[in-house]
Amino acid sequence: MANVKINHRGIQEYLDGRHGVDALLESQIQETLGRARSAAPEESGDYKRSLHVETVHTDRMVKRVVADVPYAMKVEANYGVLTRALGGRGGLVKYTSKSGKVSMITQAQADNYSRNRR
Repeated sequence: MANVKINHRGIQEYLDGRHGVDALLESQIQETLGRARSAAPEESGDYKRSLHVETVHTDRMVKRVVADVPYAMKVEANYGVLTRALGGRGGLVKYTSKSGKVSMITQAQADNYSRNRR
């Protein structure tokens, strides 16, 4: 049996965004922000202008696209702007397995499962 020692400090460095992780997350979130802005309704333009990126640290680096107008939830409910902007990056899709079990999984998982079905 192999003896494995986990480098907790090294793992935490990645979770904190070091070693290129911050740049990778930033490029992905900017793409998502761009898709959200292009799909945002433009009745007054306030919603579109309110879209921005927030970076927070919990036990790891987190980047979010946020709309902070008071009616942002209503826009999301009616148009699904942020949901569609995810484009499968963290968004969930409904997947039915061979046995008929329905699960919510990422698009990448669904693509992988579908490849294995062939």
